[in-house]
Amino acid sequence: MAALIARNQSIDMAAQFACALDNGVTAAELSEIITHLAFYAGWPTVFSALPVFKDVFATQPR
Repeated sequence: MAALIARNQSIDMAAQFACALDNGVTAAELSEIITHLAFYAGWPTVFSALPVFKDVFATQPR
């Protein structure tokens, strides 16, 4: 996920975010990854990942 975000490859992000959530990674942990990467990969890459994360999180069962 970090590599996809850092390289701004938003096409595969939805599948990887969903897979991570299905395998026990929490939404809080994913948001921490995204926030942490903002300082290393740049804010534009993070801003492209946020809508994808929001959509995936909204469709996940709770």
